[in-house]
Amino acid sequence: MTAFIKRNRKDILAVLAIVILTGLFFSPALVDGISFGGFDITLGHLSALGQGLYPSIHSYHDSDAVSQMVAWNALDYKAIHAGQFPLWNNYSGIGMPEFANFESSVLSLPDLISYLFPLKMAFLIAVMVKVILAGTGVYVLCRALSLSEIPSLFAGITYMLSGPFINWLTWPLSDVYCLLGWIAAFIVLIYRFPQRNSYVMGLALAIAWSVYGGFPESNILIALGLLPAVLVFLVVGVKNLKKVNFLAILKVLAGCGMGAMLASPLLLTGLRIISNGHRQTEQGFVGLPMRTASLFIAQGYYGMPVGNTTAFALSKWNYYETVSYIGIIAIFFGLVAILKLWKKPMVFALLICLMWTLAISFQPHELPSLQEILNHLSILRLTRLSRERTTTVFIIAILSGYGFDALYKKSDNKNAIPIVMAVAAVVSVTAYLVVDSLNAHLVGNLATARFDSLIWPVALGITVIVVGFILIKGNLKGKEPSMVMKIALLALVIGQFAELFTAGVGIPTYSKSFYPATPAELSLEKIVKNQLVGLDTGNPAIMQRSARVGFYPEANIGYGIRLFAIHDPLLPSAYYTSWPGPAAKPNGGPGLFEPDVDSAALARRYGIGYILAIPGVAQPPGTDRVTTLDGETLYRVPRSSQFMLTGANLGKIISATYPSNGTFLIKVVVKKPVRLILHVADEPGWQLSANNRTIPLVPQDKINMSALIPPGHYTLSLTYAPSGLMKGMLLAILAIIIFIIMTLFSPLKKYADRRGKARLPILSETDT
Repeated sequence: MTAFIKRNRKDILAVLAIVILTGLFFSPALVDGISFGGFDITLGHLSALGQGLYPSIHSYHDSDAVSQMVAWNALDYKAIHAGQFPLWNNYSGIGMPEFANFESSVLSLPDLISYLFPLKMAFLIAVMVKVILAGTGVYVLCRALSLSEIPSLFAGITYMLSGPFINWLTWPLSDVYCLLGWIAAFIVLIYRFPQRNSYVMGLALAIAWSVYGGFPESNILIALGLLPAVLVFLVVGVKNLKKVNFLAILKVLAGCGMGAMLASPLLLTGLRIISNGHRQTEQGFVGLPMRTASLFIAQGYYGMPVGNTTAFALSKWNYYETVSYIGIIAIFFGLVAILKLWKKPMVFALLICLMWTLAISFQPHELPSLQEILNHLSILRLTRLSRERTTTVFIIAILSGYGFDALYKKSDNKNAIPIVMAVAAVVSVTAYLVVDSLNAHLVGNLATARFDSLIWPVALGITVIVVGFILIKGNLKGKEPSMVMKIALLALVIGQFAELFTAGVGIPTYSKSFYPATPAELSLEKIVKNQLVGLDTGNPAIMQRSARVGFYPEANIGYGIRLFAIHDPLLPSAYYTSWPGPAAKPNGGPGLFEPDVDSAALARRYGIGYILAIPGVAQPPGTDRVTTLDGETLYRVPRSSQFMLTGANLGKIISATYPSNGTFLIKVVVKKPVRLILHVADEPGWQLSANNRTIPLVPQDKINMSALIPPGHYTLSLTYAPSGLMKGMLLAILAIIIFIIMTLFSPLKKYADRRGKARLPILSETDT
């Protein structure tokens, strides 16, 4: 162990630096509270029940965190700590798949680690792990590409603190992208060291965990964005067949295949959920306006989400769908790499990928765009291609590592022209943004945000000019980098880290309380218990909204209250088609289902036991008034429950319990054959049985289920066990067996040992 530490001490120190910087980034949690997420806006702003919890809103950034990702993480946490696997979410509508929902990220690596900590800090741990994985993954990739430790560290920290990654931390998108560096690193390592099967399993695990991350769109974006690198690999490989290690390629494919097999429990169940989801109607997303490319340099150029008086100049977009900052220092080093090292196949491949991802993300005004072409492909029509910006900053981070490494290792008079051109480029762009801002004649909050956004670019632009002069002078001498040159490079490193750190550290919100509750919320929870609560806003013609009554959909999970409202990208379309009210069935729009339940008859259709209405709305017919909670009136719906018998005096439900996740136990006494209505979302995988005998289930009202119960005294068991889950588990076990066989008995092992250290066709001899 001592020898290992001594041999790799620089790499260990680099990883430690990433961990320490991550801790510093999240250090406000030590003061503001260890519960990560926008509790202030989601719980204290959208309903009278939560008013008074927070006197002001810190950030209007990504309020979905508390109402979705934090809530789902809490649901998964509680189930796993109870010794159960979270297959089903019984708190949203009349139920939603939980594990197969993808975005719940039940088995993502950050979430698995978060389960080891107290619940109120679990999500904080999850996002911290994402940042560490992102930084270390890029670092390891750069080291696998033979870059020095400090340039590799620069690239790793640049990526993990870049805007398109750090501002999506609460979303599962970052669960996938945090592993991008690791996936690429293992591919490179497998090719260079094909005799080491541990890298194959590393690739398989990285791919599997990226799928379990829960954002298939990100997997598509990564594959699409890095496609040119694969093409360059193939083209160069064809020209250098003698240098191509086909065994290594086979092992890379094996690692990818085993990764898919390890992830098949989710894939085989979740892909069907996607195919039936409302998201299928959201198609043909457009790219970002070209002018938003300025956000790569100036964060907040069009406004910021922080504070009570926020403003954003792009009316059709929001902050986190446009945020792109990576800083001019990274762009400077990236330009140096392109200008000096473009003949290196790896740098050339990254350059092609960079242009490709930029073309995917942005849409030129009144010109044909790449997005319009890609939208003709059905799988891409469902993808927000503008989010390819995260792949873009990943590529820029790697290129910046190459550029930094070129200046860090050796002084060369050939470096002077690339440095001059890179300095001129970043300074010119910064100057243009300053002039453009002066000509915009902005006022108020937008003017303040614009001024603030240019402070760092201008300050670092001046630094680049000074450092560039020092580097040019030193490189013209053609000697090894002097101490002055190294200090100049260090100044750029400090400036880069300082800009990215201060840009992101003020955006997240923290809370001292985990799902804090007002007396009204506690009273509601005590009254309704496990009954389903519907909402009434007095506007039955709209069902896609976040009504200011009750809880914001999905946030109710944190309070253990079942709510007939859903905010979920994978919301089944059957919820909309089943609704008999006057609201039009939406074709597109967010996965938000929050209809007005304005009568007892409508409530019984879904087993809703209570209705919560905003002030001024008439009492729903057939209901009994219970109480008023902070101005919102609660009504009880007689003779309504999750499980109901249709025939009067033909039978009786003694009790209905939910003893474990995905399992209901219903005790009934039936005199004559009677139909049992189960207000549980009709998803494939439900089985109803009694006395070890299966009772057929049939659809009811397009979203519920029902079954004909014969006479007798039964304890009915309703269990959710999707068939794809078992098949997926078998495939995952098979992947492990294949790896063991490949490790213990490999007829190609001697061939791999004989090949030894291979070289990537897309690397020149001097790259290693």
